[in-house]
Amino acid sequence: MQVFSGNLTREGKLSSYKRADGIVNQRYQNAIAVDTNEKDRDGEKITNFVNFTIFGKRAEVFAAKFQKGDTVHLAGELVPRSFEKDGTRYSTSELRFVGQLDENQARRIQTAIKDAVWPDSARASQQQQDAQADQMGEQPGDSGEDMVM
Repeated sequence: MQVFSGNLTREGKLSSYKRADGIVNQRYQNAIAVDTNEKDRDGEKITNFVNFTIFGKRAEVFAAKFQKGDTVHLAGELVPRSFEKDGTRYSTSELRFVGQLDENQARRIQTAIKDAVWPDSARASQQQQDAQADQMGEQPGDSGEDMVM
């Protein structure tokens, strides 16, 4: 399972479809913008866009609760997907939604991963940046240096 934290890039699309067994189900589709710690040639932060789909009752709840620009923390599995458009075959990955995390859950998971993979010097540097952010009234990790999964 992976956790992605980012902002919704557009108003989501809630639609109905009929399953193979004849039951009508709901589907919500959208994407989130996830900042990385990487920079391009011009020194600008690179942003990845992650498409995701939610099915069933959770799709209806998510569509009613969140709108474009809202920050969300999603848990799920990245699955490859391909499609054809105008005679050209495209490949992409999409997040198979498992659950919505609150900010504290997302932070705990990110901290556990940092503790497992970051050397002590990098962890100390991040803790120092978080302490400075706290003094300035920002959320820890808002400096853009936090780990994004």
